[in-house]
Amino acid sequence: MNIWPYISALVLANGIASLVACMPSHDRQQHAEPVPATLESSSEEIDDSLRRIIASALELSPGERDKILLFEPFTTTSLLIVQRGNQGGVNARLANGRIITEPERFELLRSNGQCWIRHAKTARTFEFTAAACVADAPAEPTDTSLK
Repeated sequence: MNIWPYISALVLANGIASLVACMPSHDRQQHAEPVPATLESSSEEIDDSLRRIIASALELSPGERDKILLFEPFTTTSLLIVQRGNQGGVNARLANGRIITEPERFELLRSNGQCWIRHAKTARTFEFTAAACVADAPAEPTDTSLK
């Protein structure tokens, strides 16, 4: 039995693994899956850029875009919830005053050193270059056992 093909395949696999291990971490992460992230800072310019992305995702007019209220979005959590108002104004309100449209969810993600915003309902993803973001630390496992 000739074992040389198996040995050469093993040497080749070991060589590839060694090359990958020697690569800088940022090169190895180029094909990393997106991870939840938060913004490093907040400003009016960042908020305006977020409004444009949200308006594009929700297909809002420029006048409707200006009505989007943001308070330090994505600075403490990777999620942003946008609740739409009634479409018909005051006269179209329901008798109980509730807004029955489902809120829109957006998530800030980091992948390949870049920030992205994903609309949960449509899964459309928008590149976000107006600010820097940092990946969230993985959540600590919680002990759910009863004691």
